[in-house]
Amino acid sequence: MEHMKKNDTTIFIGRVFRDWKFAQNTCLTLAEHEIPAIRANAILGLAYIARNKRILEKNLVKPVILRD
Repeated sequence: MEHMKKNDTTIFIGRVFRDWKFAQNTCLTLAEHEIPAIRANAILGLAYIARNKRILEKNLVKPVILRD
């Protein structure tokens, strides 16, 4: 059940959280999670930040997105 909260939180953070850097760093942390669905939604959260806030630290985000 706890992983469901993290999964939902990741998308929420990326979509509506005003502090883009906190949201980005939270998504980057959750992109390392052991559960694949949480990792996937962390990447989705980063996409929301990029689209809605138009800012991300590419040097931190790009390696995570491109990783196998």
